[in-house]
Amino acid sequence: METVREDGESEKLRSQIVDLGTAYSLVTDYTSMVVVREEVFETEGIDRRNAQRVGRERQAQAARATAPVKNHRVDNDKKGGMFSGLPSPGIGSGPVGPLFVGLIAWLDRRKRKMK
Repeated sequence: METVREDGESEKLRSQIVDLGTAYSLVTDYTSMVVVREEVFETEGIDRRNAQRVGRERQAQAARATAPVKNHRVDNDKKGGMFSGLPSPGIGSGPVGPLFVGLIAWLDRRKRKMK
């Protein structure tokens, strides 16, 4: 609909909007909803695809609700994380620590030269 508003209407865009609206029961500028009795569905031969889709969505929601919660925190990783096999120099934080030691030594040497 945004493309139609910005670039203008074309037959291709209109048919895509109608197809999506009818497939997913969406109200658009080209589709609408009509509430009818159960008998009308039967006499007119209207497929009730929305009820099937809602049923599948509710089953998926129930499955997600009963599924155990997966913990994605890296600080609780029992394997030690990405740098578990590397030796720790005891300085700084992981493999970046030695870079800071080198930077501090370089700054100290530069400061002594300027005196």
